[in-house]
Amino acid sequence: MLTKPRVSICWKSFQFLCFFLIIFSLVGTTLAHYHAFIAQVLKHAVAVGDVLRNPLGGMRAPKRRPKPVNSLTPDKVAEVSTKLNNMGPTPLAIAARLALMTGMRRGEICALRWQDVNLSKRQIHVVHALSKAKGFVMDTPKDVAGKDSRRTISFGPRLAKILAERKDAMREEHGKLADWDESLFVVGDPVTGAFFNPQVLGREWAMLARAENWRGTQGDIVHFHDLRHTFATLAIANHVDVMTVADLMGHKDVSTTLNVYAIALEESKRAAMDEMDAILS
Repeated sequence: MLTKPRVSICWKSFQFLCFFLIIFSLVGTTLAHYHAFIAQVLKHAVAVGDVLRNPLGGMRAPKRRPKPVNSLTPDKVAEVSTKLNNMGPTPLAIAARLALMTGMRRGEICALRWQDVNLSKRQIHVVHALSKAKGFVMDTPKDVAGKDSRRTISFGPRLAKILAERKDAMREEHGKLADWDESLFVVGDPVTGAFFNPQVLGREWAMLARAENWRGTQGDIVHFHDLRHTFATLAIANHVDVMTVADLMGHKDVSTTLNVYAIALEESKRAAMDEMDAILS
C-alpha cells in the first residue's frame, strides 16, 4: 500500500519568509495576518499527517503596529455637522450623529431602541448590537477581543435636542397607524419597525462622503467607522483621560484604546508638555 510522504519544514524557513516579506514592506498587521493564516494551514497539515510538526510552534507572531486612524479634523467635523443639520432627522444623519458624538459602533447604532434612550437623563444604554450571521441578528455588543461591551453613555444637550427631533418625527409618522412603541429602532423604519441594515448604512454614508469629498487625516475618504475614531481622537486631544475614553468606546481592556489611538495619545502628551513648559518657564 502506498503512503504519501510526510514533509519536514523547519522554522528557519519561515524566519526567511518573514524577512522576505519585510523587505517588500509587508509589515505590521499584514505580516501578522500572514503568520496567522500560515499557522492555521500548518496546524491542519500536521493533523492530517502531511507535515511532521508545525514549525511556527517555536516562532513568535509578529507584532501588529498600530495603524493611524483616518479621523476628521475639527474643521472637517464642523463641515460635516453643517451638512447633517441640513439633512434633518433622517436615519442616515442621526446615525452619523450618534457615531460622531458618542463613539458608538455601527451595529450598536442600528440596534438601538428608544427604550434604551433616556432623553431626560441624557443617557444611552448600549445593550444590543446587530451582528452578521446569515443576515443580521440581535446580539450583545462586543469589543475587538470579543468581550462584552455593554455600557451606558451620557450625552450632551445638543445631541438630546437632535434625538428629540428624531423621536417627534417618528411619532408623527408612526402615530398615523398605531400608538407609540418604545421598542422601535432609533434609526429604523417607524412604519414597519424594521432596523436600518448596517451594510446599507455604510453604503449610504460612503456615497455621501464621496459626494462631499470628506477626507480624514490620512487623506482617505472617511468611512462610517472613522466617525467613531473621530470621537475618540478628539476626546483624547481635549484631555479626556484614556480610561474614560476606553469606557465610552466599549473597550474592556484599556490596552485596546492605547494601541488604536497611540498616535493621538502621543500628540496629546506633547501638547500637555508644551503647556507645562509654558507654565514652568
